Amino acid sequence: MPRLIAPHSLRRIGKFFSDSGYTREALRDTLELTELPWRKLRNLHFLLHKTREDTVLHQLARIFYLGQPADEALLRKRIPDAIFGLMRDAEMLEVAGGIAKPVCMMAPLESLVLVSDQITNMEVELMPDLVLLPNPTTLTVSRFMMRKPAASAFDLGTGCGALALLLAGSTGHVLGTDINARAIEFARFNAALNGIENVDFEVGDAVAPAEGRQFDLIVANPPFFVSADRQFVFCDSPMDLDGFSRMLARETPKYLKEGGFFQMMCEWVEVEGQRWQDRLDEWFTANGCDVFIIKGFEFSAAKYAHERLFEANPLHPERDLAIFERRLAYYRERKVESVHGGLIAMRRKVGSNWVRIEDIPHPPKEPFGADVRSRFAGQDMAAWASDEQLLDWRPALTSRVRLRQELSAQNGHWQPTMQRIDLADGLASSLVLEPLVASVVCRLDGSRSVREHAATLAAEAGADANIAQAEVLRLVRRLGAGGFLELPAA
Repeated sequence: MPRLIAPHSLRRIGKFFSDSGYTREALRDTLELTELPWRKLRNLHFLLHKTREDTVLHQLARIFYLGQPADEALLRKRIPDAIFGLMRDAEMLEVAGGIAKPVCMMAPLESLVLVSDQITNMEVELMPDLVLLPNPTTLTVSRFMMRKPAASAFDLGTGCGALALLLAGSTGHVLGTDINARAIEFARFNAALNGIENVDFEVGDAVAPAEGRQFDLIVANPPFFVSADRQFVFCDSPMDLDGFSRMLARETPKYLKEGGFFQMMCEWVEVEGQRWQDRLDEWFTANGCDVFIIKGFEFSAAKYAHERLFEANPLHPERDLAIFERRLAYYRERKVESVHGGLIAMRRKVGSNWVRIEDIPHPPKEPFGADVRSRFAGQDMAAWASDEQLLDWRPALTSRVRLRQELSAQNGHWQPTMQRIDLADGLASSLVLEPLVASVVCRLDGSRSVREHAATLAAEAGADANIAQAEVLRLVRRLGAGGFLELPAA
């Protein structure tokens, strides 16, 4: 694996990659490298074709992204001697017999370039302490997390350091921890490579390294796979079933400042005789936090065992059946009927707390931490604002609200049969409306109070004023909780 050299030297390497246009957009969109070279996909020839040109970007992508050896002389044509020498000093490259071989993978993420193990090593040897590049779960959590200015943050299970280093730009000090000592070495290397100095990385199990400290934000992309085998530190839960994610939900609140947030991606099971919602309720009982859960997916036990089969057995396809059956037996013994997954955000708050669950199968591809904060503010308003407070409030829709209609032919005219409002972008939300109620929604522009809107609805519908007022109050609470209204961030 790479080794630390002088920070200013590593920064020169990082700047060279940046100046060469080595970005995620360039790899994904310009070079169309949407896959890695897996034997099972038989795609190496196609990826080499995509990177065939004699340019700096193509050469860097071949060796440090696709993991392919390169002719030393050809590589030296594109990499300055000083940078090439620093790469060798940092043991990022091995050179022998005129051939340069990569020791690591380099993956860009936003403004960062991050070093990790070559992920295709999984096809060569079983490495329990493999350190991954920023993978799809890392990307999802990076978009999910709240990056507002803060004094302190804690990245639990930091891996190669991606989330901690992203948070460094908006946070005074960040702590990143991992039980995998190799991961911490990579993370420290990446901090120096990107010239980031306000992050400390420590080896330790779960929350243990943070004992006695409190943070404004804690993020975690923990090992959450519900597995009968615990062979990979980075993904396999170290506790039975979903016990590790439960432990984090129970333990992290004491490491949060009042008003601080904990965010993680995880999976949880549904067992015979217990709804999954009831299982999650126990995670959050009396933990002193408001909780917002984004449920992303659900698999039967058999489908889940199949979906996770490659991670469980990357080297020996002939063993697939035995591993699949062992996992099914593990689930049967524990009466697991299905496995669910998603994102959880918790906010420490004194007093009564709430739990909200939304089913959002496809989280946004752009950052949506601000939307998560808006959901907390909206749920606070819906749960705690009194009717009298709301009646004097002047609500305004966000500019992202769109009305969708379905119409059917009735008596020679098109008549609305369904009206629904959606958010045009960001974190998805939908609300089905009655036609008269839809007319109220479109008038929410901040100029009139809820009391005035209720009076207008009563007059238009010929309804009792108290009934109309109750309906508008209920509507405003639902709109706020769903993220449709302009609200100050929680």
